[in-house]
Amino acid sequence: MIQHREVPLRRVAFLVGLAVRLDLDDDERVKLTQRAGRIALENVYFPLEMAHAKASQWKSLPIDEIRDLRYLKNLFRPLKALIEVEKETIQSREILAG
Repeated sequence: MIQHREVPLRRVAFLVGLAVRLDLDDDERVKLTQRAGRIALENVYFPLEMAHAKASQWKSLPIDEIRDLRYLKNLFRPLKALIEVEKETIQSREILAG
């Protein structure tokens, strides 16, 4: 059985996987990316600023807070990978155009 918090993780990863692996036009890829981003942001249940502040001292935090930070990392990691792919695509287009 999938735990409740795992569902958004899987949805984000799935949508990002589609955006990266399928031969989509730019508009379709943007729509998938935006949907994945919305899902990620809708499932952040405490301020990202707080998470950022706690991240540097994660080893000294209670286990529940460590799990919360790990959840956020896992939620946003696929989006970071997609950004890297998009950067490479843009650079390739600029080289070909230039």
